Amino acid sequence: MPYTNKEQQRKFQQEWFQKNKERLTKKQQSDRIETKQKYATMLGNECEICGENDIKCLIFHHDNPKEKEDAVSFLIRTSCYDKMKKEAKKCMLVCSNCHRIIHQSLIKTPNIDNKRRRKYKFELIKLLGSKCCICGECNFGSLVFDNPKISKLIKINAPLEKLKIEAKSCKLFCSNCRIKTHSKT
Repeated sequence: MPYTNKEQQRKFQQEWFQKNKERLTKKQQSDRIETKQKYATMLGNECEICGENDIKCLIFHHDNPKEKEDAVSFLIRTSCYDKMKKEAKKCMLVCSNCHRIIHQSLIKTPNIDNKRRRKYKFELIKLLGSKCCICGECNFGSLVFDNPKISKLIKINAPLEKLKIEAKSCKLFCSNCRIKTHSKT
């Protein structure tokens, strides 16, 4: 029976959503993984470069950015299946590590800020042992900190000494291991 009072209806819908929020979020996440899996299967179900096959780590990378109309990850969230299939066919399937390395190699001449950020990141990576704490991956381009505060401090030109103090309280992961250990599904 429809509500005649719009305010009452809105209140009921908000209460219903709050009661069912966890279940709805889990369903939404599993639907997205299922959809991603479907299109990943179409492209071979593993990273074309290193063979990683954990669906959480796989990314649709547009080999030719000029052909890109939409990001496949965006289309997965919006359920535009026809567009998604068309867009996925323009992509290569790569893991997060390889994707980061690909994009790092696309930067031709980094500006002064990027050079400083890379230098600081390199210093912090050396301080933390230069490899992923789980799998041992040591490619600079794929390594990430488990503390997002470090990246923010680097971006705002924090002094290297402050960064080193902050870095001592965190771990170094490769992008794939960070996704696997921090993923909610």
